[in-house]
Amino acid sequence: MTAMRRSAIAKLKQSGVTRYAYVDYYFGPGATWGGDRCGCVDDRCIGFHHDQTQECGCLQGWIDELLINRCSTEERG
Repeated sequence: MTAMRRSAIAKLKQSGVTRYAYVDYYFGPGATWGGDRCGCVDDRCIGFHHDQTQECGCLQGWIDELLINRCSTEERG
């Protein structure tokens, strides 16, 4: 298991999403983080989607998906 970088956790926080909510949404309630250090849910992101020193371009999309679906669920009540 790979730990998520502080920069990814900070980006989640800026978006109003906790690390635990993010992990629960993508890996299931009570699961542990199974994605890459950059915050992408794809555990092969670094080296495949971007280099080690580059910011992950995937993370914001995953956050947006969670927020959109969270809002949809809340609206349905």
